[in-house]
Amino acid sequence: QTKELLVMTISHVCIFGFIAKIIFAQTDEERTYLPTLPEAIYNLYILLTTSNDPNVWMPAYRENSWFAIYFMIYLSVGIFLLLNMFLAVIYNNYQTELSEIQAKFLDMKRRNITEAFNKLDPEDRGEIDMEKVRALLD
Repeated sequence: QTKELLVMTISHVCIFGFIAKIIFAQTDEERTYLPTLPEAIYNLYILLTTSNDPNVWMPAYRENSWFAIYFMIYLSVGIFLLLNMFLAVIYNNYQTELSEIQAKFLDMKRRNITEAFNKLDPEDRGEIDMEKVRALLD
C-alpha cells in the first residue's frame, strides 16, 4: 500500500507541475517559482508540505485571482486525500507491527513462566512445595 501511495503522490506532484508549466506560461509565477519543470515539481512538492504556502501561488493570484483554483485543487487533493491516506497506512502498519511484537512478548513470557515452573517442579507433580517458594522469595 505504501508503494502505491508513494507513486500516486509523485504522480500527483509531477502532473500538476506539468499543468502549472502550461497554465502559468509567460507569467510572474513561471518566472519566480516555475522556471523549469524540475523546479516546478520541486516547488509544488514543498507546497504540498505547506512550507512555502502562500508564497508559491501569490504571484499567480496577483495576476489573476482565478489561478487560485488550481492551487486549491492541488492542495485539497494532496493534503486532504493523499497525505491522509499516507498517515492511515503508516498508522495501520504501526498497529500491525505492535500487535506482532506484543504477541511475541506474551509467547516468550508464557514459555519463561512454564520453564521456571518446570525447574521448580522437577518431579512433575503439578505443584511447587511451600519450602521452595519461601527459598525463592528469600
